[in-house]
Amino acid sequence: DMAAAEISAEKLSKLQPLPTLLADFDLDTHVGLIQRLLKVDSKLVEMQSRLSSGGQRELIFWKNYFFHCAYTRYEAGLSIDEIWSNEPRASRPVAVAEEPEDFNVVNTDLD
Repeated sequence: DMAAAEISAEKLSKLQPLPTLLADFDLDTHVGLIQRLLKVDSKLVEMQSRLSSGGQRELIFWKNYFFHCAYTRYEAGLSIDEIWSNEPRASRPVAVAEEPEDFNVVNTDLD
């Protein structure tokens, strides 16, 4: 279908340049992650079994899956650098609890 091909081409153009990890997708590199995904997502299991039958179709299924995950991140507002970065996202610093002597203690004795 020509409309679907145009939509795919538009999505692909927004995420260029594709990193080597996706452009030269290696299924063996992602086996551990794929196994974890399949354990927690029954709909993904159903889709994967319906659309892929091993071999090249399996490779294409997972390459497309990870591409669409990246596109969802793009739609959520992440930059291309954030989407394709190999670096973990910096988390906010964990607040350090104050020492008890830093708190003002209220006397609760009502006697």
